[in-house]
Amino acid sequence: MKKLLLAILVSGFAILVNCKQKKVIMTYDGGEITEDEVKKVGGRNLYQAEMRIYQMKMQVARQIIQEKVTELEQDATGKSIEILEQEYLANNYQAPSDEALKSYFNQNSDRSAASAPDEFLAFKARALQQAPQQALQKFYSDLLTKYDMKPVAAEPEKPEFARVKVDLDDDPYWGKEDARVVVVEFSDFECPYCRKMQEPIRKIKKEYSDKIKWVFRDYPLPFHKNAKRAHIAANCAGRQNKYFDYSSDLFDTEDLSEPNLNRIAQKQGLSMGTFKQCLADQNQVESNEIEKDTQYAQKIGVNGTPTLFINGELTSGLMSYEDLKRSIDHELQ
Repeated sequence: MKKLLLAILVSGFAILVNCKQKKVIMTYDGGEITEDEVKKVGGRNLYQAEMRIYQMKMQVARQIIQEKVTELEQDATGKSIEILEQEYLANNYQAPSDEALKSYFNQNSDRSAASAPDEFLAFKARALQQAPQQALQKFYSDLLTKYDMKPVAAEPEKPEFARVKVDLDDDPYWGKEDARVVVVEFSDFECPYCRKMQEPIRKIKKEYSDKIKWVFRDYPLPFHKNAKRAHIAANCAGRQNKYFDYSSDLFDTEDLSEPNLNRIAQKQGLSMGTFKQCLADQNQVESNEIEKDTQYAQKIGVNGTPTLFINGELTSGLMSYEDLKRSIDHELQ
């Protein structure tokens, strides 16, 4: 009897150890599905989901610590948080000047402050209201540093994904010609997620333009009725060496009508006769180029926008600045 019990226990322990080694996710009459199998099929999506959960945990933990160190600072100084904030702003904050606000508005709008005074005044009111709160972010960041906040939990381990050798064609790019890290973006000027992703991409451009090469390829989705025309317009601007200036303005507007495509061209100082002739695309030169990009994208696994290939590793969907930075830093190591 003892031998039988011992055999059962040993057998059960062996099964338990085997399950732990295999990390069984699900079973069925014909066998089992292990975590390795799941990661092989959905690895990239699983990793991205795990990273989002990790980032959310870090964000919540940071908020909790901020509340706790704020209490510590109040106890240490004998001052309320309101007084501490007021003192910080008095010593470190200066409201943005009218000139700085006008310059920012002119660079980031398809109209100037002079031609759209009401829009500028509304923007100015919002900016002046938000500026003190943005300045206080540095106050709280310094507070967290003072009280030695540091993450302890490790990031999810990034698995190795299959990589695709992506043809760069002769498409426009910014950055370093012979960079070790090459990012190929397939995007659509009418795609709202592509539009949202431009802010993190612009931050990446400021920080990494001397380290990476960023290539833009056309992928206008068929159900976006104005997208292809906008891509033709951007390619026409590129023929006058204004591709990224023009495309930046396209992403900043939802109006992709032909009159607005022409307004953006005028704003960028393009030769309007040359631009309009190119936009007419009578010989289908630009249309054929866009179609070539689209067919190639589908061949290498692109089925939506935005899609990036970071050194050949496919990432689909909206990415934050932190996600982009992490992926690029990983490749630069």
